[in-house]
Amino acid sequence: MYKIAFTAASLLVLHTAMAQQGVPPKKVTVFKNGTALIVNEGTVPVNGKLATLPDPGAVLLGTYWIGAPKGNTVKRVDVKTDTLKVQGAIGTIPQMLMANTGKKVTLSYTAGERGDRSVTGTILSVSPAANLVQLRKDDNKVTALQTSAIYQVDMDNSPLAFAKDSVARMVVIELENSVKETALKELYMQDGLNWTPSYLLKIADDKTAYLEMKATLTNPGKRMTDVETELVVGSPVLYFGAQRDPMSFDFVQMGVDVASAKFHMSQMSNNIVMMEGRVAAEEATAPDDFSQEGEKQGDFYIYKLGKISLPKQATATFPIFTGTIACKEKYSCTIPDNVGTYQSGADESTEGGGFADVYHAYEIKNTLNKPFTTAPIMLMDQQGNFLAQNQLKYTPVGADNTIQISKAIDITLQNKEEETGRVDNFKKVGKVVYGKVTVTGAVTINNFQQKDVTVNVKKCVNGAVDPLSDGGSVVKRKTQQGDKNPYSEMNWQLALKAGEKKVVRYSYQVLVN
Repeated sequence: MYKIAFTAASLLVLHTAMAQQGVPPKKVTVFKNGTALIVNEGTVPVNGKLATLPDPGAVLLGTYWIGAPKGNTVKRVDVKTDTLKVQGAIGTIPQMLMANTGKKVTLSYTAGERGDRSVTGTILSVSPAANLVQLRKDDNKVTALQTSAIYQVDMDNSPLAFAKDSVARMVVIELENSVKETALKELYMQDGLNWTPSYLLKIADDKTAYLEMKATLTNPGKRMTDVETELVVGSPVLYFGAQRDPMSFDFVQMGVDVASAKFHMSQMSNNIVMMEGRVAAEEATAPDDFSQEGEKQGDFYIYKLGKISLPKQATATFPIFTGTIACKEKYSCTIPDNVGTYQSGADESTEGGGFADVYHAYEIKNTLNKPFTTAPIMLMDQQGNFLAQNQLKYTPVGADNTIQISKAIDITLQNKEEETGRVDNFKKVGKVVYGKVTVTGAVTINNFQQKDVTVNVKKCVNGAVDPLSDGGSVVKRKTQQGDKNPYSEMNWQLALKAGEKKVVRYSYQVLVN
Protein backbone atom coordinates (compact mmCIF):
# COMPACT_ATOMS: atom_id res chain seq x y z
CA MET A 1 0.00 0.00 0.00
CA TYR A 2 1.14 3.51 -0.70
CA LYS A 3 -0.37 6.76 0.43
CA ILE A 4 -1.56 9.55 -1.87
CA ALA A 5 -2.21 12.81 -0.04
CA PHE A 6 -3.97 15.82 -1.60
CA THR A 7 -4.00 19.36 -0.23
CA ALA A 8 -5.58 22.47 -1.70
CA ALA A 9 -2.17 23.91 -2.62
CA SER A 10 -1.07 20.84 -4.54
CA LEU A 11 -4.04 20.33 -6.84
CA LEU A 12 -3.32 20.68 -10.56
CA VAL A 13 -5.62 20.56 -13.53
CA LEU A 14 -3.87 18.71 -16.38
CA HIS A 15 -4.71 18.34 -20.07
CA THR A 16 -7.00 15.56 -21.21
CA ALA A 17 -5.87 13.09 -23.84
CA MET A 18 -8.39 12.51 -26.59
CA ALA A 19 -9.13 8.95 -27.60
CA GLN A 20 -8.91 9.91 -31.28
CA GLN A 21 -5.47 10.74 -32.63
CA GLY A 22 -4.90 12.65 -35.87
CA VAL A 23 -2.20 12.27 -38.48
CA PRO A 24 0.77 14.54 -37.71
CA PRO A 25 1.36 17.69 -39.77
CA LYS A 26 3.95 17.21 -42.51
CA LYS A 27 4.05 20.61 -44.21
CA VAL A 28 2.51 24.05 -43.72
CA THR A 29 2.50 26.66 -46.50
CA VAL A 30 1.68 30.13 -45.12
CA PHE A 31 0.37 33.05 -47.19
CA LYS A 32 0.50 36.74 -46.22
CA ASN A 33 -3.28 37.12 -46.39
CA GLY A 34 -3.81 35.05 -43.24
CA THR A 35 -4.43 31.64 -44.83
CA ALA A 36 -2.34 28.49 -44.86
CA LEU A 37 -2.29 25.17 -46.69
CA ILE A 38 -1.89 22.38 -44.13
CA VAL A 39 -0.76 18.90 -45.16
CA ASN A 40 -1.05 16.09 -42.57
CA GLU A 41 0.32 12.64 -43.33
CA GLY A 42 0.72 9.46 -41.27
CA THR A 43 -0.73 6.12 -40.16
CA VAL A 44 -3.92 5.75 -38.10
CA PRO A 45 -5.66 2.69 -36.58
CA VAL A 46 -8.76 1.33 -38.33
CA ASN A 47 -11.78 -0.33 -36.70
CA GLY A 48 -13.08 -2.57 -39.47
CA LYS A 49 -13.37 -0.13 -42.34
CA LEU A 50 -13.62 3.04 -40.23
CA ALA A 51 -10.80 5.42 -39.28
CA THR A 52 -11.34 8.47 -37.09
CA LEU A 53 -9.58 11.85 -37.18
CA PRO A 54 -10.08 15.01 -35.09
CA ASP A 55 -12.13 17.82 -36.58
CA PRO A 56 -9.65 20.18 -38.33
CA GLY A 57 -11.80 23.19 -37.48
CA ALA A 58 -12.80 25.95 -39.90
CA VAL A 59 -11.53 25.16 -43.40
CA LEU A 60 -12.09 27.12 -46.60
CA LEU A 61 -14.81 26.02 -48.97
CA GLY A 62 -13.75 23.17 -51.26
CA THR A 63 -10.24 22.76 -49.82
CA TYR A 64 -10.65 19.69 -47.54
CA TRP A 65 -9.30 16.49 -49.09
CA ILE A 66 -8.39 13.04 -47.70
CA GLY A 67 -6.50 10.34 -49.57
CA ALA A 68 -5.61 6.71 -48.79
CA PRO A 69 -3.18 4.25 -50.44
CA LYS A 70 -4.03 2.73 -53.80
CA GLY A 71 -6.08 -0.44 -53.39
CA ASN A 72 -7.93 0.76 -50.30
CA THR A 73 -9.44 4.06 -51.31
CA VAL A 74 -11.74 6.31 -49.32
CA LYS A 75 -15.42 5.57 -50.01
CA ARG A 76 -17.01 8.14 -47.72
CA VAL A 77 -16.14 10.86 -45.20
CA ASP A 78 -18.52 11.89 -42.41
CA VAL A 79 -18.04 14.88 -40.12
CA LYS A 80 -20.24 14.64 -37.04
CA THR A 81 -20.56 15.35 -33.34
CA ASP A 82 -20.26 12.28 -31.09
CA THR A 83 -19.59 11.27 -27.49
CA LEU A 84 -16.08 10.02 -26.78
CA LYS A 85 -14.41 8.52 -23.77
CA VAL A 86 -11.55 10.74 -22.73
CA GLN A 87 -8.90 10.27 -20.09
CA GLY A 88 -8.94 12.99 -17.47
CA ALA A 89 -5.85 13.47 -15.34
CA ILE A 90 -6.64 13.20 -11.62
CA GLY A 91 -6.36 16.64 -10.10
CA THR A 92 -8.92 16.66 -7.26
CA ILE A 93 -9.99 14.30 -4.47
CA PRO A 94 -13.49 13.76 -6.00
CA GLN A 95 -11.80 12.75 -9.27
CA MET A 96 -9.58 10.28 -7.42
CA LEU A 97 -12.60 8.80 -5.65
CA MET A 98 -14.50 8.51 -8.94
CA ALA A 99 -11.52 6.76 -10.55
CA ASN A 100 -11.48 4.20 -7.70
CA THR A 101 -15.20 3.43 -7.43
CA GLY A 102 -15.58 -0.19 -6.26
CA LYS A 103 -12.15 -0.25 -4.62
CA LYS A 104 -11.19 -0.32 -0.96
CA VAL A 105 -9.76 2.94 0.40
CA THR A 106 -8.96 4.65 3.69
CA LEU A 107 -10.16 8.23 3.92
CA SER A 108 -8.81 10.76 6.41
CA TYR A 109 -11.16 13.64 7.07
CA THR A 110 -11.82 16.53 9.44
CA ALA A 111 -14.75 15.97 11.81
CA GLY A 112 -15.12 19.49 13.18
CA GLU A 113 -14.56 19.79 16.94
CA ARG A 114 -14.05 16.02 17.19
CA GLY A 115 -10.78 16.42 15.30
CA ASP A 116 -9.35 14.33 12.49
CA ARG A 117 -10.69 10.85 11.84
CA SER A 118 -10.34 8.07 9.24
CA VAL A 119 -12.62 5.43 7.79
CA THR A 120 -11.92 2.34 5.64
CA GLY A 121 -14.32 0.84 3.15
CA THR A 122 -15.27 0.20 -0.47
CA ILE A 123 -16.39 3.20 -2.52
CA LEU A 124 -20.00 2.76 -3.62
CA SER A 125 -20.67 6.09 -5.32
CA VAL A 126 -19.32 9.62 -5.68
CA SER A 127 -21.39 12.74 -6.38
CA PRO A 128 -19.23 15.86 -6.85
CA ALA A 129 -22.36 18.01 -7.28
CA ALA A 130 -23.73 16.83 -3.91
CA ASN A 131 -20.27 16.93 -2.28
CA LEU A 132 -20.84 13.32 -1.16
CA VAL A 133 -19.08 9.94 -1.20
CA GLN A 134 -20.64 6.66 0.03
CA LEU A 135 -18.57 3.79 1.50
CA ARG A 136 -19.43 0.22 2.56
CA LYS A 137 -17.33 -0.51 5.64
CA ASP A 138 -15.95 -3.90 6.65
CA ASP A 139 -18.93 -4.46 8.97
CA ASN A 140 -21.20 -4.08 5.90
CA LYS A 141 -22.57 -0.76 7.11
CA VAL A 142 -22.81 2.16 4.66
CA THR A 143 -21.46 5.58 5.61
CA ALA A 144 -21.44 8.88 3.76
CA LEU A 145 -18.86 11.69 3.94
CA GLN A 146 -18.56 15.17 2.56
CA THR A 147 -15.79 15.09 -0.07
CA SER A 148 -14.75 18.61 0.92
CA ALA A 149 -13.82 17.34 4.40
CA ILE A 150 -11.43 14.67 3.05
CA TYR A 151 -7.79 15.68 3.05
CA GLN A 152 -6.05 12.32 2.51
CA VAL A 153 -6.72 9.12 0.55
CA ASP A 154 -4.88 5.82 1.07
CA MET A 155 -5.28 2.96 -1.42
CA ASP A 156 -3.46 0.35 -3.47
CA ASN A 157 -2.36 1.09 -7.05
CA SER A 158 -4.52 4.09 -7.80
CA PRO A 159 -4.97 4.89 -11.52
CA LEU A 160 -3.40 8.13 -12.72
CA ALA A 161 -6.42 9.05 -14.83
CA PHE A 162 -10.15 8.49 -14.97
CA ALA A 163 -12.48 7.99 -17.94
CA LYS A 164 -15.28 10.43 -18.64
CA ASP A 165 -17.62 11.30 -21.50
CA SER A 166 -16.86 14.24 -23.76
CA VAL A 167 -18.78 15.63 -26.73
CA ALA A 168 -16.52 16.32 -29.71
CA ARG A 169 -16.66 16.68 -33.47
CA MET A 170 -14.78 14.11 -35.51
CA VAL A 171 -14.04 13.04 -39.06
CA VAL A 172 -14.98 9.41 -39.80
CA ILE A 173 -13.40 7.88 -42.91
CA GLU A 174 -14.91 4.77 -44.48
CA LEU A 175 -12.38 2.71 -46.45
CA GLU A 176 -12.99 0.20 -49.21
CA ASN A 177 -11.45 -2.73 -47.30
CA SER A 178 -11.12 -3.79 -43.66
CA VAL A 179 -7.60 -3.32 -42.26
CA LYS A 180 -5.97 -2.79 -38.87
CA GLU A 181 -4.31 0.49 -39.86
CA THR A 182 -3.89 2.68 -42.90
CA ALA A 183 -1.82 5.58 -44.16
CA LEU A 184 -3.79 8.79 -44.71
CA LYS A 185 -3.01 12.14 -46.28
CA GLU A 186 -5.16 15.06 -45.16
CA LEU A 187 -4.89 18.54 -46.68
CA TYR A 188 -6.94 21.70 -46.31
CA MET A 189 -6.70 25.49 -46.24
CA GLN A 190 -7.44 27.38 -43.06
CA ASP A 191 -7.34 30.97 -41.88
CA GLY A 192 -5.44 32.27 -38.86
CA LEU A 193 -1.83 31.21 -39.40
CA ASN A 194 -0.09 34.29 -40.78
CA TRP A 195 3.34 35.65 -41.65
CA THR A 196 4.36 39.29 -41.80
CA PRO A 197 7.53 40.48 -43.57
CA SER A 198 9.69 43.40 -42.43
CA TYR A 199 12.73 45.09 -43.98
CA LEU A 200 15.70 47.06 -42.64
CA LEU A 201 17.68 49.21 -45.11
CA LYS A 202 21.13 50.40 -43.94
CA ILE A 203 22.73 52.99 -46.20
CA ALA A 204 26.37 52.03 -46.92
CA ASP A 205 27.48 54.83 -49.27
CA ASP A 206 26.08 56.94 -52.10
CA LYS A 207 25.67 53.89 -54.35
CA THR A 208 24.91 50.85 -52.16
CA ALA A 209 22.90 49.75 -49.13
CA TYR A 210 22.43 46.60 -47.05
CA LEU A 211 18.91 45.18 -47.07
CA GLU A 212 17.75 42.72 -44.40
CA MET A 213 14.43 40.88 -44.33
CA LYS A 214 12.78 38.99 -41.49
CA ALA A 215 9.50 37.09 -41.24
CA THR A 216 7.20 37.13 -38.21
CA LEU A 217 5.12 33.95 -38.00
CA THR A 218 1.98 33.98 -35.83
CA ASN A 219 0.33 30.71 -34.83
CA PRO A 220 -3.09 31.15 -33.17
CA GLY A 221 -4.08 27.52 -33.70
CA LYS A 222 -2.62 24.08 -33.10
CA ARG A 223 0.89 23.47 -31.84
CA MET A 224 3.51 22.93 -34.56
CA THR A 225 6.27 20.42 -33.81
CA ASP A 226 9.06 19.83 -36.36
CA VAL A 227 6.82 20.84 -39.27
CA GLU A 228 8.21 21.73 -42.70
CA THR A 229 7.18 25.36 -43.12
CA GLU A 230 7.06 27.52 -46.26
CA LEU A 231 6.37 31.25 -46.58
CA VAL A 232 4.83 32.44 -49.85
CA VAL A 233 5.37 35.79 -51.57
CA GLY A 234 2.40 36.35 -53.86
CA SER A 235 -1.37 36.72 -53.79
CA PRO A 236 -3.35 33.63 -54.81
CA VAL A 237 -6.97 34.02 -55.86
CA LEU A 238 -9.23 32.87 -53.00
CA TYR A 239 -12.69 33.24 -54.51
CA PHE A 240 -14.29 31.54 -51.48
CA GLY A 241 -11.74 32.91 -49.01
CA ALA A 242 -14.45 34.12 -46.61
CA GLN A 243 -16.73 31.09 -46.82
CA ARG A 244 -16.48 28.02 -44.61
CA ASP A 245 -16.72 24.52 -46.04
CA PRO A 246 -19.98 22.71 -45.12
CA MET A 247 -17.93 20.07 -43.28
CA SER A 248 -17.05 22.81 -40.77
CA PHE A 249 -20.65 23.59 -39.80
CA ASP A 250 -21.19 22.87 -36.11
CA PHE A 251 -24.97 22.40 -35.85
CA VAL A 252 -24.77 22.06 -32.06
CA GLN A 253 -23.40 25.58 -31.67
CA MET A 254 -24.77 27.22 -34.81
CA GLY A 255 -28.27 25.77 -35.05
CA VAL A 256 -29.65 25.41 -38.57
CA ASP A 257 -28.73 28.88 -39.82
CA VAL A 258 -25.93 27.65 -42.05
CA ALA A 259 -26.19 30.80 -44.17
CA SER A 260 -24.40 32.65 -41.39
CA ALA A 261 -21.56 30.14 -41.31
CA LYS A 262 -18.77 32.42 -42.38
CA PHE A 263 -15.63 33.41 -40.60
CA HIS A 264 -13.44 36.48 -40.67
CA MET A 265 -10.19 36.49 -42.60
CA SER A 266 -7.01 37.75 -41.00
CA GLN A 267 -6.68 41.52 -41.24
CA MET A 268 -3.09 41.15 -42.34
CA SER A 269 -3.15 41.97 -46.07
CA ASN A 270 -0.38 42.65 -48.53
CA ASN A 271 -0.64 46.39 -48.00
CA ILE A 272 -1.74 46.68 -44.34
CA VAL A 273 1.01 45.48 -42.07
CA MET A 274 2.50 46.74 -38.84
CA MET A 275 6.10 46.73 -37.62
CA GLU A 276 8.00 47.47 -34.44
CA GLY A 277 11.53 48.76 -35.00
CA ARG A 278 14.49 49.31 -32.78
CA VAL A 279 17.14 51.82 -33.84
CA ALA A 280 20.70 50.56 -33.53
CA ALA A 281 23.12 52.89 -31.79
CA GLU A 282 26.30 51.55 -33.34
CA GLU A 283 27.70 52.59 -36.70
CA ALA A 284 26.24 50.71 -39.66
CA THR A 285 28.51 47.91 -40.77
CA ALA A 286 28.28 45.42 -43.60
CA PRO A 287 26.49 42.28 -42.36
CA ASP A 288 27.32 38.87 -43.77
CA ASP A 289 25.16 38.00 -46.76
CA PHE A 290 22.58 35.40 -45.77
CA SER A 291 19.54 33.86 -47.43
CA GLN A 292 16.98 31.24 -46.52
CA GLU A 293 16.49 28.59 -49.17
CA GLY A 294 13.89 29.76 -51.66
CA GLU A 295 12.60 29.14 -55.14
CA LYS A 296 10.28 30.72 -57.69
CA GLN A 297 7.18 28.70 -58.53
CA GLY A 298 5.10 30.36 -61.22
CA ASP A 299 3.73 33.63 -59.87
CA PHE A 300 4.95 32.87 -56.35
CA TYR A 301 8.29 32.97 -54.58
CA ILE A 302 8.57 30.50 -51.70
CA TYR A 303 10.92 30.72 -48.71
CA LYS A 304 11.61 27.36 -47.08
CA LEU A 305 12.18 27.66 -43.31
CA GLY A 306 12.73 23.92 -42.87
CA LYS A 307 11.34 22.09 -39.84
CA ILE A 308 10.20 24.44 -37.09
CA SER A 309 8.28 24.15 -33.82
CA LEU A 310 5.88 26.83 -32.62
CA PRO A 311 3.45 26.53 -29.67
CA LYS A 312 -0.19 27.48 -29.93
CA GLN A 313 -0.85 31.24 -29.60
CA ALA A 314 2.84 32.03 -30.09
CA THR A 315 4.84 34.31 -32.40
CA ALA A 316 8.38 33.86 -33.69
CA THR A 317 10.64 35.77 -36.10
CA PHE A 318 13.00 34.22 -38.64
CA PRO A 319 15.79 35.89 -40.65
CA ILE A 320 15.09 35.51 -44.37
CA PHE A 321 17.99 37.20 -46.15
CA THR A 322 20.65 39.90 -46.03
CA GLY A 323 22.14 41.32 -49.23
CA THR A 324 23.77 44.33 -50.86
CA ILE A 325 21.68 46.31 -53.34
CA ALA A 326 22.10 49.41 -55.50
CA CYS A 327 20.81 52.56 -53.79
CA LYS A 328 20.94 56.29 -54.49
CA GLU A 329 19.41 59.49 -53.15
CA LYS A 330 16.55 61.07 -55.03
CA TYR A 331 14.85 64.48 -54.74
CA SER A 332 11.55 65.17 -56.48
CA CYS A 333 8.68 67.63 -56.67
CA THR A 334 5.34 67.50 -58.48
CA ILE A 335 3.71 70.86 -59.21
CA PRO A 336 -0.06 70.71 -59.86
CA ASP A 337 -1.84 72.63 -62.62
CA ASN A 338 -2.81 76.10 -61.40
CA VAL A 339 -4.74 77.14 -64.53
CA GLY A 340 -6.45 74.18 -66.21
CA THR A 341 -9.42 72.32 -64.87
CA TYR A 342 -7.47 69.07 -64.59
CA GLN A 343 -5.58 68.36 -61.37
CA SER A 344 -2.64 65.95 -61.37
CA GLY A 345 -3.68 64.04 -58.25
CA ALA A 346 -0.15 64.15 -56.84
CA ASP A 347 0.54 63.94 -53.12
CA GLU A 348 2.25 67.33 -53.00
CA SER A 349 0.13 70.48 -53.12
CA THR A 350 1.19 74.06 -53.71
CA GLU A 351 1.31 76.31 -50.69
CA GLY A 352 0.81 80.07 -50.51
CA GLY A 353 3.04 82.02 -52.90
CA GLY A 354 3.36 79.14 -55.34
CA PHE A 355 5.74 77.13 -53.15
CA ALA A 356 5.72 73.35 -53.49
CA ASP A 357 7.38 70.72 -51.32
CA VAL A 358 10.48 68.88 -52.47
CA TYR A 359 10.68 65.33 -51.15
CA HIS A 360 13.78 63.35 -50.24
CA ALA A 361 13.79 59.63 -51.05
CA TYR A 362 16.04 56.68 -51.78
CA GLU A 363 15.76 54.83 -55.06
CA ILE A 364 16.73 51.17 -54.76
CA LYS A 365 17.28 48.54 -57.43
CA ASN A 366 16.55 44.88 -56.77
CA THR A 367 19.90 43.36 -57.70
CA LEU A 368 19.23 40.18 -55.71
CA ASN A 369 17.76 36.94 -57.07
CA LYS A 370 14.44 37.20 -55.23
CA PRO A 371 11.52 39.67 -55.30
CA PHE A 372 10.83 42.17 -52.52
CA THR A 373 7.32 41.74 -51.15
CA THR A 374 5.12 44.57 -49.89
CA ALA A 375 6.11 45.23 -46.27
CA PRO A 376 7.20 47.84 -43.71
CA ILE A 377 10.76 49.07 -44.16
CA MET A 378 12.95 51.01 -41.72
CA LEU A 379 15.86 53.09 -43.03
CA MET A 380 19.10 53.97 -41.21
CA ASP A 381 22.10 56.02 -42.34
CA GLN A 382 25.81 55.13 -42.25
CA GLN A 383 26.06 56.12 -38.57
CA GLY A 384 23.08 54.02 -37.52
CA ASN A 385 20.73 57.00 -37.17
CA PHE A 386 17.03 56.53 -37.89
CA LEU A 387 15.92 58.06 -41.20
CA ALA A 388 12.35 56.91 -41.77
CA GLN A 389 9.85 54.07 -41.63
CA ASN A 390 7.74 53.61 -44.73
CA GLN A 391 6.25 50.93 -46.95
CA LEU A 392 8.26 49.02 -49.53
CA LYS A 393 6.02 48.08 -52.45
CA TYR A 394 6.43 44.81 -54.34
CA THR A 395 9.62 44.96 -56.40
CA PRO A 396 10.43 42.24 -58.97
CA VAL A 397 14.01 41.14 -59.60
CA GLY A 398 15.81 43.83 -61.62
CA ALA A 399 13.18 46.52 -60.97
CA ASP A 400 13.53 49.92 -59.28
CA ASN A 401 11.53 51.28 -56.37
CA THR A 402 11.46 54.56 -54.47
CA ILE A 403 11.14 54.91 -50.69
CA GLN A 404 10.24 58.39 -49.50
CA ILE A 405 11.88 59.44 -46.23
CA SER A 406 11.09 63.14 -45.58
CA LYS A 407 10.52 66.63 -46.93
CA ALA A 408 13.76 68.24 -48.11
CA ILE A 409 13.44 71.37 -46.00
CA ASP A 410 16.75 72.82 -47.27
CA ILE A 411 15.61 72.76 -50.90
CA THR A 412 12.89 75.26 -51.84
CA LEU A 413 10.85 75.41 -55.04
CA GLN A 414 8.53 78.18 -56.19
CA ASN A 415 6.32 78.20 -59.28
CA LYS A 416 4.83 81.39 -60.73
CA GLU A 417 2.71 81.77 -63.87
CA GLU A 418 1.22 84.73 -65.75
CA GLU A 419 -0.89 85.30 -68.83
CA THR A 420 1.29 86.75 -71.59
CA GLY A 421 -1.09 86.64 -74.54
CA ARG A 422 -4.72 86.16 -75.54
CA VAL A 423 -6.47 85.64 -78.86
CA ASP A 424 -10.26 85.88 -78.80
CA ASN A 425 -12.43 83.83 -81.17
CA PHE A 426 -9.44 81.65 -81.98
CA LYS A 427 -11.29 78.43 -82.74
CA LYS A 428 -14.86 77.22 -83.15
CA VAL A 429 -15.79 73.67 -82.22
CA GLY A 430 -19.41 72.93 -83.06
CA LYS A 431 -21.35 75.87 -81.73
CA VAL A 432 -18.73 76.79 -79.10
CA VAL A 433 -16.15 79.49 -79.80
CA TYR A 434 -12.83 79.25 -77.94
CA GLY A 435 -10.17 81.80 -77.24
CA LYS A 436 -6.47 81.00 -76.89
CA VAL A 437 -4.50 82.07 -73.81
CA THR A 438 -0.71 81.90 -73.63
CA VAL A 439 0.66 81.21 -70.15
CA THR A 440 4.31 81.73 -69.25
CA GLY A 441 5.74 80.22 -66.09
CA ALA A 442 8.97 79.96 -64.13
CA VAL A 443 10.19 77.42 -61.60
CA THR A 444 12.76 78.76 -59.14
CA ILE A 445 14.67 76.21 -57.10
CA ASN A 446 17.24 76.87 -54.36
CA ASN A 447 19.63 74.29 -52.92
CA PHE A 448 20.61 75.43 -49.41
CA GLN A 449 22.31 72.12 -48.62
CA GLN A 450 26.08 71.73 -48.35
CA LYS A 451 26.16 69.11 -51.11
CA ASP A 452 25.31 68.77 -54.79
CA VAL A 453 21.86 67.36 -55.60
CA THR A 454 19.73 66.42 -58.59
CA VAL A 455 16.03 67.28 -58.35
CA ASN A 456 13.36 65.72 -60.55
CA VAL A 457 10.66 68.34 -61.22
CA LYS A 458 7.31 67.47 -62.77
CA LYS A 459 4.72 70.04 -63.81
CA CYS A 460 1.28 69.00 -65.10
CA VAL A 461 -0.89 71.31 -67.24
CA ASN A 462 -3.93 71.18 -69.49
CA GLY A 463 -2.53 72.83 -72.59
CA ALA A 464 -0.17 72.61 -75.56
CA VAL A 465 3.38 73.05 -74.22
CA ASP A 466 6.15 74.84 -76.15
CA PRO A 467 9.74 73.44 -76.17
CA LEU A 468 11.25 73.57 -72.68
CA SER A 469 14.47 75.09 -71.39
CA ASP A 470 17.21 73.28 -69.46
CA GLY A 471 16.73 69.98 -71.25
CA GLY A 472 13.14 69.51 -70.13
CA SER A 473 10.88 66.96 -71.81
CA VAL A 474 7.14 66.91 -72.50
CA VAL A 475 4.93 63.83 -72.34
CA LYS A 476 1.33 63.98 -73.53
CA ARG A 477 -0.99 62.00 -71.30
CA LYS A 478 -4.62 60.98 -71.73
CA THR A 479 -6.80 64.08 -72.06
CA GLN A 480 -9.69 64.45 -69.67
CA GLN A 481 -13.01 63.60 -71.35
CA GLY A 482 -14.68 66.69 -72.82
CA ASP A 483 -11.57 68.89 -72.52
CA LYS A 484 -10.24 70.50 -75.71
CA ASN A 485 -6.77 70.96 -74.21
CA PRO A 486 -4.19 68.16 -74.20
CA TYR A 487 -3.04 66.99 -70.80
CA SER A 488 0.73 67.52 -70.77
CA GLU A 489 3.44 66.53 -68.32
CA MET A 490 6.68 68.55 -68.20
CA ASN A 491 9.77 66.96 -66.65
CA TRP A 492 13.19 68.32 -65.72
CA GLN A 493 16.21 66.73 -64.08
CA LEU A 494 18.00 69.67 -62.53
CA ALA A 495 21.53 69.33 -61.18
CA LEU A 496 22.31 71.95 -58.51
CA LYS A 497 25.57 72.51 -56.75
CA ALA A 498 25.68 73.30 -53.03
CA GLY A 499 24.08 76.72 -52.47
CA GLU A 500 23.05 77.10 -56.13
CA LYS A 501 19.86 78.74 -57.41
CA LYS A 502 18.33 77.82 -60.75
CA VAL A 503 15.34 79.12 -62.75
CA VAL A 504 13.65 77.17 -65.56
CA ARG A 505 11.01 78.66 -67.82
CA TYR A 506 8.15 77.30 -69.90
CA SER A 507 5.06 78.41 -71.82
CA TYR A 508 1.89 76.75 -73.06
CA GLN A 509 -1.41 77.59 -74.75
CA VAL A 510 -4.85 76.94 -73.29
CA LEU A 511 -8.20 77.03 -75.10
CA VAL A 512 -10.85 78.85 -73.03
CA ASN A 513 -14.47 79.81 -73.61
